[in-house]
Amino acid sequence: ILQLDLRGYTGLAMSMTSTELAAVIHSLFSEFDDEVVARKVFKMDTIGDCYIVLAVIPPEGQGPARGSARATCVKMRFLAE
Repeated sequence: ILQLDLRGYTGLAMSMTSTELAAVIHSLFSEFDDEVVARKVFKMDTIGDCYIVLAVIPPEGQGPARGSARATCVKMRFLAE
């Protein structure tokens, strides 16, 4: 399970209108959604500025899904920062 909370969200929310903030969150979460589909992981939920996904990572050496799940986590962390 990967839970991403956006760094600096409170400051961002205070510095723009609610419409602008919604557009920023929508844009970012749309990129996350694209990664979820491309990497075949499961989007569990979004709560405010929090995005939660689930990926099953098999034990070491048991298939390519392990690398894909890790790569997805790394990519999504990069997008969140």
